[in-house]
Amino acid sequence: MMNIAKKAIKLSEKNNFLSQSSTAYGALATSYQLHNKMDSAFYYNTKAYNVAKQLKDLNLEFSALLRLSHYYSDNNDPVNSIEYGLKALKIAEDANNKSQLATAYFKLSYTFAYHDDDDKQKYYLDKAYDIILDNTIDVPAETKNNVYTHMVDFFERKRFKNPDSPFLKDSVLYYAEKGINYGKSENNASLVADLLRIKGKMYFIDDDVEEAKTYYNEALKYRDKIDATSLRNLYNTFAYVYLKENNTEVALRYKDSILLDILKEPSYYKKGDRYYLAYYVCKTAKRHDLALEYHEKMTANFNKAKEEKQIEALNELEIKYETEKKEAALIAQKLNNETLKNTARTIYFILGIISLLGIGILGFLFFKKKNKVLASELNLAKTKASLHRSQLNPHFISNSINAIYPFLYDKSDPNKATAYLSDLSQMMRSILDSTFEANWTLQEELKFIEQYCNIQELKMDVPLQLEVVCDASLNSALVPSLITQTFIENCFVHGFANQTKTAVININATKEDFGLQITITDNGSSTAKPKTKNHKSRSNQIVKQRLENTYTKKELPKNFLYYGFKEHTYQVIIKLPLMYL
Repeated sequence: MMNIAKKAIKLSEKNNFLSQSSTAYGALATSYQLHNKMDSAFYYNTKAYNVAKQLKDLNLEFSALLRLSHYYSDNNDPVNSIEYGLKALKIAEDANNKSQLATAYFKLSYTFAYHDDDDKQKYYLDKAYDIILDNTIDVPAETKNNVYTHMVDFFERKRFKNPDSPFLKDSVLYYAEKGINYGKSENNASLVADLLRIKGKMYFIDDDVEEAKTYYNEALKYRDKIDATSLRNLYNTFAYVYLKENNTEVALRYKDSILLDILKEPSYYKKGDRYYLAYYVCKTAKRHDLALEYHEKMTANFNKAKEEKQIEALNELEIKYETEKKEAALIAQKLNNETLKNTARTIYFILGIISLLGIGILGFLFFKKKNKVLASELNLAKTKASLHRSQLNPHFISNSINAIYPFLYDKSDPNKATAYLSDLSQMMRSILDSTFEANWTLQEELKFIEQYCNIQELKMDVPLQLEVVCDASLNSALVPSLITQTFIENCFVHGFANQTKTAVININATKEDFGLQITITDNGSSTAKPKTKNHKSRSNQIVKQRLENTYTKKELPKNFLYYGFKEHTYQVIIKLPLMYL
């Protein structure tokens, strides 16, 4: 798509077709945004918008405004995202264009969903839904698909937080059925399969596996017509179902389907994500030999993805500079005649300024990065003492080894001890790394917590269920290393001390206006017995002091650390500024 858009731009610029140029700029901006190249996406989105305004073409301006709104939303800038979304809505309202109104309402609901404003998301989503129900209005198929999908997703997310609510379950099933009927009428196999899978998931949550499988099998009938992502999600769902039924042989066959053609996958990150699914299936199926193999491949691919991202910013800047240079050279070539020599000299002078500006920007970024490294090293020196104090209790390591020891003599599953020792070994390596690195990615933090919980579960008398919800865009966000470990340890030491039912830990990472919020809750039976009013946890005070030493007062959000009881659960909320590598 990117190469086609570039060719379209060259052709339209050559023939001075401004309308086609605006459309091509928008297509190229969308392609860059899909590849997470945000600087280039903003550059071409702005060009598309300026050309549309120059032409006074309201349809082109409407499309450009929605793309800019989407761009700012993805870059965690709700103010600009809402501003451009409302401008697009104003164009649609003035023209009384119902089709554009539906699209604008949906885009605004997407923006508010991205920034966790449920009330405004539902308000605009309902408005879009009312329009798409009118068959006399020619609404784009993409908008209809998005409205049905997001309406189902809205109630699904609500039910995840409140699984015992029959209203939320019924709402998911109602809107999913509406979307399925629409998808069938339009031969949209991917939409139908995805919504059938979600309907099955509602019954799977209630442990009604047979009813869930009815919908999953119905979705599987579309396997030859749906896109690769929808098919992998479906295979992954079936793997979980058969693991639930202890049918590991069939579950492992679906694992093989998840890994099918993985070598053709161009993205290291998506390869790592597929290996993670295979690792989880094998670990749950107690095939620890395969789980270890896929874990190593997952880690290797995630590391390669991280290396690619570090050079991406510099490549984007170089592409942008070369594009501007070519554009300026093209202008100079058009003016290269005797009567316009003075104007041509001015253009070359501008080229020189652009060159100096490009060199200046590169130099600025280099020294900015160097100063950032120096500042990080200084910050590391300030917080190292707190890091040591907040690391794992030595008794945990001793107790973990003692808990793993009996598995060494378990002849029925000799690989189990190897897998647990591997988790413990990787944890110790992560602890060692955290001594020298003040920060790591949220993905690395959550991975460590998963390994930590695997070991802790060995010492429990009841099953442990770890539920992690994290938007993919937050995986590379930087957090202080081991910042959540203290609170997860408290779940086991205090929350689950007298646990008689399945122990559940929920970790939810979300984008907020102030940055990143990590919420931890547990259902520990001991949480119903609060400590004395004047009790102050020393470990919690250490985490608070560490955050104050890691960030400036201006960077830290208000009330950046909260812990206490809420609706028969213990809840911890950590608020951090959103930073990336």
